[in-house]
Amino acid sequence: FIRGKLDPLVAVIKQNIQTMNEYYLIGEELFQTQNTSQSNQKWKTNAFPKEIQKQVEKSLKIIQEDRVNFKEKQNESQQKQAKELEVLSRQITSFGNRHTKLEEFEAAYEECQLNIEQLE
Repeated sequence: FIRGKLDPLVAVIKQNIQTMNEYYLIGEELFQTQNTSQSNQKWKTNAFPKEIQKQVEKSLKIIQEDRVNFKEKQNESQQKQAKELEVLSRQITSFGNRHTKLEEFEAAYEECQLNIEQLE
């Protein structure tokens, strides 16, 4: 009784195995005719537009980050220069009031030379 039920199932399974073997042989022949570089090139060609899109997105992200960093650095530099100019203008306006003797004037001259060197 069981043998009668199993024989048709075994026949179907054997038929499916035979079909799978045929597909496998076809695949083997196809892959044997293509070398590895051809196979890799085929996959690269299929995925190429997506890779370009990813590369463009990465580039745009990097450019945007560079813009933000440049603006921040430029703003910091401008603020630093504004503070330095403010300090120098205060020193210039108070120069006459602070230095009334020749020795003080010479010391101030040396200090000014040092400030000029630092600014350069």
